[in-house]
Amino acid sequence: MQPWAEREKKKDWKYITVYYDIETTQHTPVEGKPDTYEHIPNLLVSQAVCKECAHIPHNDYFCTVCQTRQRIFHSLDDPNINVIGQFFDYLQSFKSKTKILLVAHYSRSFDGVFMVQEVVNRKLKCEITLQGAKILCMEVGNWKFIDSLMFLPMPLSAMPKSFGLTELKKGYWPFMANKPEYYTYEGPLLDKSFYCISTMKQKAAADFTAWHDEQTSKGFVFNFRRELIEYCISDVTILRQACHAFRSLFEQTAGSGYTVIEKWECEFESDLASDPDTKAYFEAHPTTRTTPLGLRDALAGGRTSALKWYYKADLAKGEKIKMVDVVSEYPNANLRGEYPYGHPTIYLEGDPDMPPPDTWNGVVKCTVLPPRDLYLPSFPTKPRENSCSRSVGHVWKRKAQRCATITIPNKDN
Repeated sequence: MQPWAEREKKKDWKYITVYYDIETTQHTPVEGKPDTYEHIPNLLVSQAVCKECAHIPHNDYFCTVCQTRQRIFHSLDDPNINVIGQFFDYLQSFKSKTKILLVAHYSRSFDGVFMVQEVVNRKLKCEITLQGAKILCMEVGNWKFIDSLMFLPMPLSAMPKSFGLTELKKGYWPFMANKPEYYTYEGPLLDKSFYCISTMKQKAAADFTAWHDEQTSKGFVFNFRRELIEYCISDVTILRQACHAFRSLFEQTAGSGYTVIEKWECEFESDLASDPDTKAYFEAHPTTRTTPLGLRDALAGGRTSALKWYYKADLAKGEKIKMVDVVSEYPNANLRGEYPYGHPTIYLEGDPDMPPPDTWNGVVKCTVLPPRDLYLPSFPTKPRENSCSRSVGHVWKRKAQRCATITIPNKDN
């Protein structure tokens, strides 16, 4: 992996990352489409961090660079308020020399759509990177919107466990109750159907049912407004801390103290063949890591190779030249052959638990010393050198040196 190197930043500029999440209502019918309802944002929570304060976990932190960390925009008191518009006004409050990276989870198909709508409404110039209809990235002036799913391919609920955020846990929210008639609701937990339990996987549904039953038995009082805001804050906090942990781990892993030089395999093979210094270095410092076993490398077939290019039959001795064709063995192998299933047990050289090779039913990657007096070759090979003067034996020697793991002696040894 390439060593981590911080990108050169413009002098006198500020660099801020804003994490955000959106909650929407689903009660406004779409014109001409019965039983279809439009998602309209009624809550947006954002948390801003910079390099100086990203390591501080508290949501109520104030930074001299990125100002008040947490901002809450909602239309719970006035449905005419444009929540996304308020968020854009907040972003525009930063000075002109401020680069802002905006991160949301699964924004490609949800949060990002509302951002594009606001950009269009304000007639702002933007550059969008799409994958089909998915919004992977959008740049608007000094703002850049990205989807954290590109870097963390997991649901938000899995992030606390993945990054050891033991104090954080994604809760449950009755999405189907996000309607104006419930904005002032305070009472027992709503019915399980409001939580879209039918869309949950078996384990998730079982965990939710246990949680719902426990809270109901305790007489938990559900306050819609408070729970909605706390749920959204929790999602943004999880995303922010998980992304910070991921970035820290990446920087630690990438900084390995060496320089990476990338080149095509054919170029490297050419260097070994033509550059004495390169060849001498790798002979003195052999690679200790072997490439993984590739099952396709063990497969070879075909009958396109002629055993003799020219042969003259001795008619006086009754010799005849005939062609013998063999019906393909593939159908027979498919019908009667054995097929592996499940995951294989893998043994590496030096493993004390490795059983004797003659008891295996599998494939081994090893070095073979082929007999020298066989008319027909022991194993197939595919020479890749441009020069036809190089012998197959030389190719075999080079291939064996590259994939050596176990040596099986032949009769000459």
